[in-house]
Amino acid sequence: MSDAARHFNESLSVSRKNSVSVDTKSAQAHRQYEFDVIRALAIIGVVAVHSLILISNSTSRPLQLLFIGSQTLFFIGNPLFFLMSGHFNIRAYDTKEKLTHFWYARAKGIIIPVACYLVIRSIYNVLMYEGIQNIGNVPRYFLKNLLLKEGFTATEYWFIYVLIGYLLMTPFVSKGLNTLTPFAQKSLLIIGLAYQTAATLFTNLGYQFSLSLPISGFFFVFCIGAFVNTLFCERKYRIILYICGIGTYLLDCYLILRGYNINAQDTSPLFIITALAVYVFLLNACANIKENRLISFIARHSFGVYLCHMMVLIPTAQYLETYTDTSVLKVGGCVILCIFVLIVSLVFSVLVNKALVTPAQRLMDAIKETLNKRTRLN
Repeated sequence: MSDAARHFNESLSVSRKNSVSVDTKSAQAHRQYEFDVIRALAIIGVVAVHSLILISNSTSRPLQLLFIGSQTLFFIGNPLFFLMSGHFNIRAYDTKEKLTHFWYARAKGIIIPVACYLVIRSIYNVLMYEGIQNIGNVPRYFLKNLLLKEGFTATEYWFIYVLIGYLLMTPFVSKGLNTLTPFAQKSLLIIGLAYQTAATLFTNLGYQFSLSLPISGFFFVFCIGAFVNTLFCERKYRIILYICGIGTYLLDCYLILRGYNINAQDTSPLFIITALAVYVFLLNACANIKENRLISFIARHSFGVYLCHMMVLIPTAQYLETYTDTSVLKVGGCVILCIFVLIVSLVFSVLVNKALVTPAQRLMDAIKETLNKRTRLN
């Protein structure tokens, strides 16, 4: 496993105490695999939702219903990643050593692989849209799209920019979130959902909600990831959450059909509740199942797949569009596109990790070690 994959695996696969409603020994024994399942399903959802491009503009009513239902389901991958990120990153950083290690680990495990893939994406885009004769434009293209709002942040890489911002703030909010009482945790969940309800409602009615909340949007999802699994440790509360999750999913799809689709598949309270239900269900359902090597492999390389899958999907979708002129072929094309993109992206991720990411991370470690030696000598 590459250093990038190892870091991503560790940052999302180290369980806390009382993570789910299973006994402590069982939770410790399976603490990695249940999150492997969530991470694998989340990245499959991300690839699948982008593969729906083949039916996104269909005028067929059945395909429109399929598109909305599938899109709403697959988009759950985004909040699942934020919940896991909050769960594994929000902890006490009460010493200089812990804080320094946090910054270094995130730089090594996130910034380096992201930088590698953004350089590759820059080369890809210049070749695709400007031609090989303009290959010298890659450095300018990279810097422009790295820093400007309409650049990489306007693509599927928006998630990376948002996550980096959240991680920058994590050490400063962690202590408060880690010391919340059960009552305070419930209060934060209720207040956050109430705010998202008001904000989503006003926006869909064409108004701007006057109140602002520091912990809102996906940052709210990130923050409650620190404790939401313990909040639903009792079976009766989980059952209520599951029932609510099914109801909110169906209601969300209905409202989208009616035209109330602003934030419906990211930060609306209906979508957040659905995502919470899926997250808690998977934690409990997968806590004691036997590990599947394919699932673990996909999970280990999920970060790389996320960073490269659109480079595979765009040309493949353009090719398949010419052969999918009926409803059945369009649906079949979406399935084929998703499977093909996932497989190729996994292979590409492994190659990039070995060729670029791992060597860059080892270089970073070597530089750090050299600087530490000089500091000790002085």
